Amino acid sequence: MSIFTVTREKAQEEGHACFNNGLHTIVELDHLEKGSMHTISIKLPNGQYLTTCIIPFDGDSGTIDFKYHGTGEQRVIGFRNGKSEEIKADLYTLEYRE
Repeated sequence: MSIFTVTREKAQEEGHACFNNGLHTIVELDHLEKGSMHTISIKLPNGQYLTTCIIPFDGDSGTIDFKYHGTGEQRVIGFRNGKSEEIKADLYTLEYRE
């Protein structure tokens, strides 16, 4: 596993996915095997944590779980085709497949 932080421009030059103009921290987890899991714990500016767990099913599909470990109400807003949908929960799962 490798972890490094680069500018958006450097991330693009190296072929990584980019999202905005901020710094990008790259975590390479391409070594994960089917049925394994890897959790990343991120300490936020407010002192609370966000965890994300990558769970590959095979080379082309899996899930990514997200959980905010803090107090108060939380929600996720999904965007697609100019529309948004709000979801209120404690744990969110994104399923990916090729």
